[in-house]
Amino acid sequence: MERVQLELGRPHGEVAGRYGVLDLTTGAASRTTIIVRPDGTVADVLQQREPGTTRTFAEHRDALERVLSA
Repeated sequence: MERVQLELGRPHGEVAGRYGVLDLTTGAASRTTIIVRPDGTVADVLQQREPGTTRTFAEHRDALERVLSA
């Protein structure tokens, strides 16, 4: 597994904003899982359907399987 270096000290919301999951009204990111390929491209996005709901393990597993089989 490749190590990924995370930069500390990013301005609040910068990364979420880059991925389009930042709610500018609340300043909070939506609960989102973004699957990124080794080349840096986004392979899949799993977003919270509505507040108070969760995504299941099966949804994550299925998304990873789709990416790996492509």
